[in-house]
Amino acid sequence: MIERGKQQCPYLDLWIKEDDKIAMPDASIDAVILFVLLTCIRTNEEQKQLLAEIKWVLKPRGILYVNDFY
Repeated sequence: MIERGKQQCPYLDLWIKEDDKIAMPDASIDAVILFVLLTCIRTNEEQKQLLAEIKWVLKPRGILYVNDFY
């Protein structure tokens, strides 16, 4: 999906988070997309940790889009 996005929208900065921390400065990201991700994270604590990281890096009034299964 990332490769397709880069091909179709090369002006976007698309990347995959690969460790426990999001390597971006606080309040520096306009939007975060979680597409079928939370169901892949096994524990509630790990989900909460990810959401806390997102909260720190999103700009005020930034957008968090979550698309997941129930």
